[in-house]
Amino acid sequence: IPSSEVYDENDLVMISPANTNPLVTERGLDTVNRVCGRDDLQGPTGANYAAELGVTSVYVLHDTTAYGQGVAEFFQAEAEALGVTVLGFEGTEETTNFDGIIQPILALSPEVIYFGGLYPQSGVFISQARAAGYTGEFMGPDGFDSSEFAELSGDAGIGTYYTSVAG
Repeated sequence: IPSSEVYDENDLVMISPANTNPLVTERGLDTVNRVCGRDDLQGPTGANYAAELGVTSVYVLHDTTAYGQGVAEFFQAEAEALGVTVLGFEGTEETTNFDGIIQPILALSPEVIYFGGLYPQSGVFISQARAAGYTGEFMGPDGFDSSEFAELSGDAGIGTYYTSVAG
């Protein structure tokens, strides 16, 4: 966002393939464009899909970045508006050992864990959550969209849902 203001002041066109924060384009700068989904569409779309699946409870986790937390907040708001019980909302910077996070989530038994974040963190988390006994569904944003997600999550990632602008 700060860079885009400099670009706009100097009439340099910016086309972002990855910046999902709504403020990137909502500021109305003529030179700023995006070709990816916004957090305020991805989060609610995930929540709507969860509700369509009949989900009644979810735990929302995010990576504490502007991207991960932002999309998680939009997911949470829409889930609550749809009557889905949000059992928890938490941010973490953990990348390798999620046991201290997983055990309390398991105790709540959410049907879905929504992880707002990127594949290096979410793939490891999902693998560890399955190994710890979580049997529900996983959901997230386009930050999961990587072949490396499959490598990191292994068989635990099979069936994970995520929003993306492309199939």
